[in-house]
Amino acid sequence: MEANYFDALDHAAQRLAERRNFHPESHSGDFITFLRDAYGIREAQAPEDLGKGMIWRPDNNAKTLFLSGDARVETGCSG
Repeated sequence: MEANYFDALDHAAQRLAERRNFHPESHSGDFITFLRDAYGIREAQAPEDLGKGMIWRPDNNAKTLFLSGDARVETGCSG
């Protein structure tokens, strides 16, 4: 198991994907759309390095989820 793996979070994401009928080829885009529609959260490319091993950083004030340029396809979405 990877050190950066959260079993409960992974299972919750799988349940959300099943409930919302996310398409296997577009889970990332479907999730970004869900965050936008349900919570008004947008995603953006992080303007700076987030630090070793970090792939995302929330900005609650801006209601933005910043994604690292190093994020794997499964963890990110293009704008």
